[in-house]
Parts: sequence; C-alpha cells; structure tokens
Amino acid sequence: MNSQETQANQGHVSARQNNGATLAFLTALAIFFVWGGPQVMPWDRMFPDFISHWTAGEILASGQSPYSSELQTRVHQKYGFDKAANGLGIYDFLPFYYPPWFAFLWVLAVPLGFAGAKVAWFFINVELSLLTGYLLKQALPGIPGWIPLTIVPCFLFTITIVVLGQTSIFVFFLIVLGWRLLDLGHDRWAGAVMAWMTIKPQLTAILLLALLIWLVRRRRWAAVNSFLMTLAVLISVSTLILPTWPFQMWSQMRETPMPTDYYPWIGNTWFLLLRTFGLKQSILWLLYLAVALPFLGWVSYTAFQRSTTLADILALSVLAAFFVAPYARHYDFPVLLIAVLVLLAKCPSSATLRLLVTALVLLPFLQLFLLAHFKVSGDSSSPFLLEGSFFWIPALCLVSWLFAILGGPQGSVLVSSKD
Repeated sequence: MNSQETQANQGHVSARQNNGATLAFLTALAIFFVWGGPQVMPWDRMFPDFISHWTAGEILASGQSPYSSELQTRVHQKYGFDKAANGLGIYDFLPFYYPPWFAFLWVLAVPLGFAGAKVAWFFINVELSLLTGYLLKQALPGIPGWIPLTIVPCFLFTITIVVLGQTSIFVFFLIVLGWRLLDLGHDRWAGAVMAWMTIKPQLTAILLLALLIWLVRRRRWAAVNSFLMTLAVLISVSTLILPTWPFQMWSQMRETPMPTDYYPWIGNTWFLLLRTFGLKQSILWLLYLAVALPFLGWVSYTAFQRSTTLADILALSVLAAFFVAPYARHYDFPVLLIAVLVLLAKCPSSATLRLLVTALVLLPFLQLFLLAHFKVSGDSSSPFLLEGSFFWIPALCLVSWLFAILGGPQGSVLVSSKD
C-alpha cells in the first residue's frame, strides 16, 4: 500500500470518527431536550396530534381497522379526548388520514404504553430535526455546515411540528435521506426510502413523479425497481390485513373532512388561498389550473433533462407541492428549506440569498407574535390563527427561484449523483 492510499484510508477513518462524534452529540442533545421538555412544557396539552397516530396503532394491534370512526372515538375518549376542548367542537376524534403502513409503525409503539410512546415520539421528532440538518450539511457542501444544522431545528415550523406531534419532519427526513442515498449510489436503499415517502402524498407525490422521471432518464433501474417492489409489498401487506383499506380511508376523508374544509384560511397552498377568497367555482378552478398545470409541466420537463442535478429536482418538487397539491398546512413548510438551501448553494456569496435565509428564520416568529396579539385583542372565538397568511413563504421561495433562473445559468449545486 503506497503513502497516498494510506493517507486516503486515514482520511476515511477520520471522517467516520468525526461523523460518529457529531451524531452522538446530536443524539445527546435530543435526549437533553426530551429530558428537560416536561419540566417546562404543559405536558398534558403537548403533541395533540399524537393521539391520532397512537390510536391507529392500538386499533391495528387489536386486529381491527384504524379507519373505524367508532373505534377511533372510543380510544380517544379513553385517553381524555374532548370534542369541545380538543376537537374544535367538530371532531369526536382526530381522524387517521394516512395509509396503513404508517399505522404499522405505530403498532411497534404499543408495548410502550400511551405515555411512553408519547415521550418516544417527542424524542424521534427532535432527533429527526437534528439529523435532517446534519444530512443537508453533507448534501450541500457548498454552504457553511452550521447553516443547515441551525436553520432546520430553529425554523418556526420545525418547532411547530415537534410541539404538535405532527409527521412532516419524518417525511422531511425521508426526503433528505433518500437524497443522500442516491448521491452515494445506494440506489436500492434509496428506492425503499422513496416508497415510505408515500405516507404524506400531498408533499411527496410530485417529488416522487419527478424522481422517477429523473431516475428512468438515467437508467438507474435499481432505485426504480426497489421503489416499486417496496411499495408493492407495503400495499400487499396492507391489503392482506385490511382488504378494503383504500375505500375505508377514502370514506373516512369524506365523512370527517380535514379542518381546511371548514376553515380554508388555515391552509397554505395556492388552491386553499383561492378558496379563502370565496371565489366562484369556475373562477377558482381557472386560477388554480393556470398556476398548477404550468408548474407541473415545469417540474416534469426539468426532471427529463439529463443536465438537471438531483438537488435541483428535489428543490423544485417540494416547492411545487404548495402550488399544485390541494392541501398543506404551515407545519409542512420545513421541506421548503431544501429549495432555499439549494439556491443558496448555487450562489453562496449572494447577499440577497443570505438575507432571504435570515428572513425565513426571523420573520415567521414576528408574524406569529402579531397574529396571536391581534387575535387576543380582537377576542376572536376562532380556534385558529390566520395561518394562511404564512403563504408568503412558498411564494417568496418561488420568486427567488424564478429570479435565479432569469438571472442566467447557474453552476451545479454539487457534484451530481452518479448517472
């Protein structure tokens, strides 16, 4: 072995040790937050959406359907759920809108008990927030590592996910993990991760379509086959256990609509923004399609180009979700950090982009304070703030991308994935 090979091996060992130390530190930090959380948080009121996930796991573990309204109501009531206090005066239970394979994960939590699983979910969300920042640091070496490590966990909407016990950070983590696996050439593992992204299709359907086009264009069949096989297994197992699960899930969404059906102004998509203004159906659909269809075409065309990097596909696809998908909430915004950080990696010296990152970190906190202040001053009886007013965030991200494109060709974000 020559000296160059020895130095290279030593470099790999050193890098693994540094990565291991960083991951150990992040995990210790997550444990510290979870230990300290109950000391300062109103614990009984924390993670309100957790009960929906837990209920699905408990019901499925008993061999019954997690989409049963009667069973969900019964389990919710057992753990103190109240329609007036916790269900907005509308819901007898918080409906489980996810595919069965997400409920399979919650079956594993049942032995922990309700209280233990609640702590575990808190830890998982905190840990995934930190790990996602770490993976983004590795995916985008063109920007200082402290930026993704800081902005991801400190982003207002990441904190919102943790506080609510939502699932968006899990999906965000899966997207970035799939990105890293594809970059490293681990296509089979990447395809399996892509299949699990389907638990939240409003955020990932466009992304998965674009990724499949991108992968097929480059003949990376291992990733495509792994995705299709893993998804087929998930669907097959789900159908074996719950033969009519697609109809049950669809029926539940019709019988117990999402909150945005009652309050469209809490949503954060182009479609829900139009609904907020109470437009006639014909005008609403005309304006929606006028933006959604070109955006979908833009994503598909970009994915088909061999010169397109994986980072660009991911950035454009997560941005498209808020203009094409019919539903998203403010707690889904963390995935937009991919678009922001990829753009920053293209132009690391841009003062404008650094200002954009700073604005995305600071302004939402100020806006939240003002929304809460005016709600209290107005003595509003609404259970929500005017959350749709945060739509300026995806809009600003889109404008930034358009300016970058119109400003001329940019260099590659990173050394592109293996073709």
